Amino acid sequence: HVTHFHATYRDHPSPDAGKDLVLLDTREAESGGEWSGNFVGTSWIFSHRAVLNTLEGDPRFFFDDSESSQAYGTGTEEWGGGGDYWGGRNMTLPFAGHPVGARSAKEAKCDEDLIQSAYRFLLADLMPFGRRAVIRLEHGGVNDSTEHYETVTYWYGVNRPTLVKTDELKVAD
Repeated sequence: HVTHFHATYRDHPSPDAGKDLVLLDTREAESGGEWSGNFVGTSWIFSHRAVLNTLEGDPRFFFDDSESSQAYGTGTEEWGGGGDYWGGRNMTLPFAGHPVGARSAKEAKCDEDLIQSAYRFLLADLMPFGRRAVIRLEHGGVNDSTEHYETVTYWYGVNRPTLVKTDELKVAD
């Protein structure tokens, strides 16, 4: 009763080389400003051409204006619960999976089989933030994939900060 559920969609038709995809920046979400709440998951299409290796990029999550990520993954396929690209198979579990997509373009039986997607939900492991959340993914091993991504980031939030600086400690003072 204190926050609202949000599902923020972003389309990344031509990812910029060398730059992470920004799935969510709460300073830009809805009316902008400071938000507090909990990051609870993502779902994403990472190829429209049955390309799995675009997932070599890492997920990186920044909370409350931190300059270093509070969460840093080893690959987007692991974020979706599927090391080694789920073995090229589809997999659906309650909190992570790869529900659609053929192993390769050669194995696709129709255009829809070329679409690759994944998801990760953090209902038991939500990530709180007090002023801002920035959720990013690398596209390819060094942000070099040109695949068309579409993402939805799930979060609960209220448009006001809940972490407010009240005092300061200067070590050795």
